[in-house]
Amino acid sequence: MATTTIELSDRVDRALQELSQQTGQSQEDLIREAVDRYLLDREETAPDDRNESPTNLQSFLQRVEDITANLTEEDLEGLPTDGAVNHDFYIYGWPKREQ
Repeated sequence: MATTTIELSDRVDRALQELSQQTGQSQEDLIREAVDRYLLDREETAPDDRNESPTNLQSFLQRVEDITANLTEEDLEGLPTDGAVNHDFYIYGWPKREQ
């Protein structure tokens, strides 16, 4: 097993310490698990054999498709229809704009 030293932001370090205490896992084990998951996810979403990298738009659209794939018709009907105009309301809670 190789040893690598990394620098973490104070926020990430605190979160890692808290998670380690909550789960009883060492910080090293948590980091290894996170890196393993990240690499596996990258392998699963890697471009096909054409060796073409997806554009940012394609990557974004694929993520949207992945997220919405299991939504029911009822779920979709409950989504806001004014998201483009009122995204600040839905993200930050700012007042809604008139349509």
